[in-house]
Amino acid sequence: MQLAEVSKGLVIFSCCFTAFIFILFLLHISGALSSVYVGVFNKGGKYERAVSIFDSVPIKNGDVVFLGDSITEGGAWDEFFENRVTRNRGIGGDTTSGLLARLHQINRSEPSSIFLMIGTNDIYFGVAEDEIVENILTIIDLLSNSSKETKIFLQSILPRASKYKDRVEAINKKVRERLPLGVTYIDLYPHFLDEHGVAIDTRFSNDALHLNGDGYLIWREIIKALVVEHG
Repeated sequence: MQLAEVSKGLVIFSCCFTAFIFILFLLHISGALSSVYVGVFNKGGKYERAVSIFDSVPIKNGDVVFLGDSITEGGAWDEFFENRVTRNRGIGGDTTSGLLARLHQINRSEPSSIFLMIGTNDIYFGVAEDEIVENILTIIDLLSNSSKETKIFLQSILPRASKYKDRVEAINKKVRERLPLGVTYIDLYPHFLDEHGVAIDTRFSNDALHLNGDGYLIWREIIKALVVEHG
């Protein structure tokens, strides 16, 4: 009797697990899974609060915009570039699809320049490389069409733990090869690699993803002349 009950329980568990995997698959192929991913980082509604705040404080014409996820969010851009009006529009946990959903916040104004970095969370969650690439290119296309005078800079996805090396490099390469004319690619990636060239240098990150102060200072030095020229 007990054996029969155990077998029945295993069958029910197997069916539920299979159904769960199938639902994830459907979400993935429909392009909706990235929105689910954002929810993983959205503890206590943090993501919605950030989006709401940005809706309430619109970007002004001529601003320098830093756009992306938590890596962008962590930058003290207004202090790095005190003589320029900068707007930090990074949100922790954001993905390419999440950024597409809030791009209207940028498109309703005409910033002088936009420094974009996005995609590392997509990689973490296993979003297909081609989907990430297409989303990034769509973001750039929408930004370009909304303000012809805005200078757009696409910054490469940074290295992280060594197991992500191949995917990060593949996406950076694919996007760079397909960038439209007028968009400038900034290859930050090699500046943050360790001595073996396989992962982010521990001098710049204590969690193999987010930057520390020294990491942000390296980033600032790489883009400083561009911010000054186009800010």
